[in-house]
Amino acid sequence: MTASYYRILGSTFKQILNAPSEQLASMQEMDALVNQVSGTSPLYQGEIIMEYKPERLWLWQQYSGTILQFNVQTTLLNMGVCALFCIFAREATGLPFFEEPNMAVPFVARLQLVHEVWNYQTALTTFVLTFFVNQSFSFWNEIYMLTRDVQNHINNFNLVVATHTKRDKKNEYTKEAVQLLEEIGQFSRLYHILLWASKAKRFQALSTPEGLSRMESRGLMTSRQLKVLEELTVAPNQLYHAPLEWMVIRANQAMDKGVLADEDAVRSALLAEVRSMRNSARDISDKLEGRMPLAYMSSLSRFWLIPLCSHHISLFPDLGEFSVAAVGILTLFYTGLNNLAKIFLDPLNNEEYCENSMFMNLGVLIRETNAVSTLWMKAGKELPF
Repeated sequence: MTASYYRILGSTFKQILNAPSEQLASMQEMDALVNQVSGTSPLYQGEIIMEYKPERLWLWQQYSGTILQFNVQTTLLNMGVCALFCIFAREATGLPFFEEPNMAVPFVARLQLVHEVWNYQTALTTFVLTFFVNQSFSFWNEIYMLTRDVQNHINNFNLVVATHTKRDKKNEYTKEAVQLLEEIGQFSRLYHILLWASKAKRFQALSTPEGLSRMESRGLMTSRQLKVLEELTVAPNQLYHAPLEWMVIRANQAMDKGVLADEDAVRSALLAEVRSMRNSARDISDKLEGRMPLAYMSSLSRFWLIPLCSHHISLFPDLGEFSVAAVGILTLFYTGLNNLAKIFLDPLNNEEYCENSMFMNLGVLIRETNAVSTLWMKAGKELPF
């Protein structure tokens, strides 16, 4: 087990002791967020999403983090409504319970007409919902790949810098080279944190003055960097652009001083990674903003609700009281598909629509980048030649 210790200034400690309860609660919230991005607060055993085992028995045993957990209340409610309708239907027809409904009874005959319309409606609803889930999952997958693209371009930038820094006669990094790699690595970590603070609501507090100050006290940035960020005349959700520029400018300065190889190929490679990094980050925002038109979602919500609300009426002529179980299965199926699609359309959980186990754990991405930001420097510290 690894323990992390943080040393803070005495003035900060006194400020915490004398702070009102509201401020302490805010500090605790900030600390919880910092823990997620600094690697001390794991979720899903350190995976970006909950992993599964392909065994059928294992999958059937799962409840937490599944669509069953999210839709069980709606399913039970609809089954209860169906049971009440069955009681009403038996009272209206005078037929005994659990006896096959008599089609000669006018009440049952009219329900049979509803059943025929329901058959057409369910066929269309099934097609529309499955198509909706497929499109939503494609959107979810695109966002996931873009998050990995940003991470990969950060890693590539650090790799190019690490492999083109100055070495001494022993093929070891010079003091200036080590300082360069550490600074650019720290810039990349700060960039990645502020990037997700601008796109994910649960990390949004980190881009506020209080959040920035807390990150500085926890060692995620220097006091000088904090001052620069606070004095910038940009919106809080645009602060991540500053560390991105620092990475490039610091590399250019190192080239001018001979610490980093001053070659056109190196400059082109670094600029290409920065452009790709910026484009991927922009694509995430663009896709989230244009994920699905309101008119489509509104029409779909009404379309699938019609057969859902008529299950108990339509199934009674054929199944009688056994329609209660059938309604439960159909409700779980249709509400599950609909809610699953909505979950896929909110991969960052900005809408807080689902349980915690159903969205991407961005803290994993950030912690992975934190680790890899110094990996290339460590991997190339000593050479076999």
